[in-house]
Amino acid sequence: MPILTVSDQIDILQGGQGPYQVRRRYMVEGAAAVAFQDWLPADSKIQAIQAGVEYSSADAPDGQKQVLIEVPPFPEGEVHVATALYLFHLTQPHPQIRLDHRVHLSCEGLPTFYEAQLTLPFVLDRQQWRWSADSEPAGEVHHLDADQRAIAFPRRALSVPNPKISLWVSIEGTYRLPVLQRLGAHYRGTLEGLTIVAVPHLLEDFPDFAHSLVEAGARKEDIYIIGIPYSARQDVIDQLKLADFSEVHLPTEYAGIHAEIEETFAWLAGKKARKTEEGKAFHWLIIEDGGYVVPALHDDYTGQVRAAVDEILPHCIGAVEQTRNGIWMYQEKVPAERRAIPVISVAESRLKLELESFWIGMAVSQNICELVERTKKFSIAEGLQALVIGAGATGCQIAKALQSRGFQVEVFDDSPIARCIAKKHGLKPVAFDVPLNMAVRDRFLVVGATGRKNVIGEAEIRAMADGTVVVNASSKLMEINWSAISELGEPQQQGPAKIIYLPHSRGRGKNILILAEGYPVNFYSGRSVNPRNIELITGCLFRAAIELATDLNRPEHEKIWRPMAIQHEDPQNERRAILDFSTALQDEVAAIWEQFLRDG
Repeated sequence: MPILTVSDQIDILQGGQGPYQVRRRYMVEGAAAVAFQDWLPADSKIQAIQAGVEYSSADAPDGQKQVLIEVPPFPEGEVHVATALYLFHLTQPHPQIRLDHRVHLSCEGLPTFYEAQLTLPFVLDRQQWRWSADSEPAGEVHHLDADQRAIAFPRRALSVPNPKISLWVSIEGTYRLPVLQRLGAHYRGTLEGLTIVAVPHLLEDFPDFAHSLVEAGARKEDIYIIGIPYSARQDVIDQLKLADFSEVHLPTEYAGIHAEIEETFAWLAGKKARKTEEGKAFHWLIIEDGGYVVPALHDDYTGQVRAAVDEILPHCIGAVEQTRNGIWMYQEKVPAERRAIPVISVAESRLKLELESFWIGMAVSQNICELVERTKKFSIAEGLQALVIGAGATGCQIAKALQSRGFQVEVFDDSPIARCIAKKHGLKPVAFDVPLNMAVRDRFLVVGATGRKNVIGEAEIRAMADGTVVVNASSKLMEINWSAISELGEPQQQGPAKIIYLPHSRGRGKNILILAEGYPVNFYSGRSVNPRNIELITGCLFRAAIELATDLNRPEHEKIWRPMAIQHEDPQNERRAILDFSTALQDEVAAIWEQFLRDG
């Protein structure tokens, strides 16, 4: 008797915040040919269907997309397999629901079986997450792999003639980070009355950070959170909303973050007006990862945005910045004499430089290997050639992590100092007189890790071999010069990658894969650095915010944040400095960690 088996490989993309991709396999047994209908959500996208399989699609009146699939004739008794690639949007019928996946086929009485594997972009560690998975009709659900990233829904029979199945996955975070927890309790009341604007990566450590701000005195309704779109995880957003953080905002695309910041200025101006009416003082501070709000405060706005900035800027007590890129942006965009607020930089702190780079290197190498396998459908082989552009602290650690996975790695940097340091790390620098468009040739993998330059342009793309994988291991849409390579044509989506096709006049052209769509690869799959490995850095961000709040109440002659590199004649300008996070405050955070270890 003819049988249809449908198998889904479901991959969550973009850190779980955006769409998910389904590679669907239709296997027909015991029939010479068959035609059937597959019903998809109206906003789903058909990315590809196997050549030789006839299909058509149309919008259905009930908000679905109807896809008619016709498997061509084949010898009776044999097995025919057809595949399709679909792109779906996540649905959230309940704040804790991670995925609601529904399949509805119409097969004219054909017995139908269904099976699925759901690959999540983060580890379901039972110590950190509560999770459940279920289906209707009910059936067995279990984990597949050792690190608990994949959930399997084994093969089961569906009803005839209209087989339907729904899969649900629910996830909720359960852990607390001890350093943040103790800092929040120790500085209880310090942030009372302050308004806070945070622009973070909404990963699993941020809910803990937000709760610690509240424990230190900030009110939830006075914390305005703007998630960075390429890294935000929907389960983290859900946790924050369930915990009554009312101002959680996520631009639908990365370019929209600037409009969201302008909305933030209007929100702050409204806060100030209400505080003034109540006869209360208004002060606010910024905590960000990548230099978004601080440079924007110094932009040449007009109209309502300018009026809002003029209202709130004198009341900003300062900012905490985690990244070098954010500091560089501020320095390059705003001359020293125009800087209106102090910025405490955690980016150069010893705890960050010596702890984070190693873990970023591990996360980058791991996500590259996972995404390459999902995109190109093969495993990373021993001896593949890789080039890491940028031999700073992070670039060297990425190169070493890739070496540990079997890559043959060289590093490229135009600084003689960086090349010497790379050699001390046991790495092989590209010779100083070799230009980058020559260095990228014949590489399987090219990783940009400069942190501040768009180094991969048209000349580099044209010089690459067919199948080269290009990776951004920096921040934002950095490392790849998108405007320069736009002349090469519109990139096409393939799973978690964009493909640039370069035709050749005398034969087969070549495909260049931009992994993670050009966004930072260590965030894209949702598996970045484990919060427990960088908890001390998160603690430094929190402690820097506390220092700004504490300094607000000190007499002017006792204020500790003074410029070191720049001296101003005007005393009013003394606090317009970019300031290092001091060793004494790092010692304080590290001592809390030591105490936690002693307490068990």
